[in-house]
Amino acid sequence: ATSPALVGTFVVNVVASLVLGILHGRSGVAAEAVTVGLLGAASTWSTVASEVRSLWYHGRSATAASYVAATLSAGVVAAWLGLPLG
Repeated sequence: ATSPALVGTFVVNVVASLVLGILHGRSGVAAEAVTVGLLGAASTWSTVASEVRSLWYHGRSATAASYVAATLSAGVVAAWLGLPLG
């Protein structure tokens, strides 16, 4: 079964990637504050690393690998989908 924490981390990272795509190319203090400050803090890549390590340690290597692949793929797609919205 998938942990609600994994799903929450996944959703936060995908939403942050979408917003980064939307804001891509904008400049200024406000854009930098939102992209680097707010979205950088909201996205939880260190949490992903910790969750993957825990899954791997507990013998759930297939889940760990799938989680990494899904998180990275969905993040890239979300950012790409956000580009035309910006």
